[in-house]
Amino acid sequence: FISFSYCSRVLGSDGIGAYSFCQSIVAYLLLVAALGIPNYAIREGAFVRRDKKQLNNFIAQVFTINCIMTLVAYFILFLLILLWPKLSGYQYILLIQSIQIMLTTLGADWINSIFEDYLYLAVRYIVIQLIAIVALIIFVKSPTDIYIYTFISMMSNAGGNILNWSFLKKKGIHLKLTFHINIKKHFMPIFILFFNCVASTIYLNSDITMLGMYSTDSVVGVYTVSSKIYSMIKSLLTSVIMVTLPRFSAYIAEKKDKEYKNTLSVVQDILILFTLPTTVGLFLEADKILNLVGGYEYLSGTVVVRILAVAIPFATEACFFTYSILMPNRQENKFLISTVVAALLNIGLNILLMPRYGMNAAAFTTLVAEIVVVIVTVYYSLKIIRFEIKKITILQTFIGCICVILVCYLLDETQFSDNLKLIFEVILGALVYFSALVLTRCSYVINALNKMKSEFLNK
Repeated sequence: FISFSYCSRVLGSDGIGAYSFCQSIVAYLLLVAALGIPNYAIREGAFVRRDKKQLNNFIAQVFTINCIMTLVAYFILFLLILLWPKLSGYQYILLIQSIQIMLTTLGADWINSIFEDYLYLAVRYIVIQLIAIVALIIFVKSPTDIYIYTFISMMSNAGGNILNWSFLKKKGIHLKLTFHINIKKHFMPIFILFFNCVASTIYLNSDITMLGMYSTDSVVGVYTVSSKIYSMIKSLLTSVIMVTLPRFSAYIAEKKDKEYKNTLSVVQDILILFTLPTTVGLFLEADKILNLVGGYEYLSGTVVVRILAVAIPFATEACFFTYSILMPNRQENKFLISTVVAALLNIGLNILLMPRYGMNAAAFTTLVAEIVVVIVTVYYSLKIIRFEIKKITILQTFIGCICVILVCYLLDETQFSDNLKLIFEVILGALVYFSALVLTRCSYVINALNKMKSEFLNK
């Protein structure tokens, strides 16, 4: 948030637009290199992680496939640069960003997820991001520093993967290539997950790619900043879900049905408690957040942010049913159906609406795609397992959101500057929401408070 806000002001909408257009292309190449391996490896690795010999053999096979596909991705990149005239002015940005492909493959971060080493991942990522922020402030000072920004941004995303080799060695895991690959076992699930990722990336990234074709770098830049706010919030919320894949896969392998259902209910309730107030807050504060992040230059993206705010609950629910139910139960083919339909619909609507409505159409098509995905994933998930959703949690969240709306409305009537209003509304809104949950006796909040109180008294 800090680094993107700083660079959106320094580089301007043209610089951010050029960077984002190239990043949307590299995102597709990252998919080619990954080939759906991370999700497949996390799920299957969780099934065999207690057997070290079997796990090491599995890792070697998957890592070898990953390396082969990385070479294919670079071959495609060089062809695009040579044959697509549109990329002639972006080739250096593309080449710098493409280093991320190699680092992602060699880092094999999916191994850490198999073992649920999230503390290491969190600490590593935070340290790298802090270094990146300092580097940006020191070295990125004008629009001409876009190549420096690209390199720093690339390293902040994938540079930490270099540290993985020493960390994995301490766990007794040595990344190596092998000629003995069980193609029959890996081929079908990997390719289904690959096409899942391709379809997902199309309906999430095609907006920027197509805007780059229909509009100017400046419009792409405004949309990028607006969608970046949405994607950051969505990533924060869905991270609660993504870490459950190895745990749920282990529950299924060990036939712990009761623990599986109970944990599904808890994760769903927590999502509701966080997602709905976040959606309300982002919708109400869209203009102020854009002003804070990028300045007045980006205020034309207010409608975009509000449309994408509405998409947040659908996006998080789609992620929940996909990674907590379909993926652990090896039903990725069902997820493929939802993403393909969403991707085709997204592209079709973009072609139809974008020439007339521009970036607002791009946001609307993303909302439609998220709704389609959640409808299909819920339909197939409920055929696999049913779990309890506490109606009281929804009611408590609804009451809290009403309180947040009142706080924002009252503070908007004051004479403070927009930035001060935003700060006060976020802080007071969060306090009022939390207080509403306490007063309505939300079990999760009460249990957390009791646990904190107990630990404090013990000290």
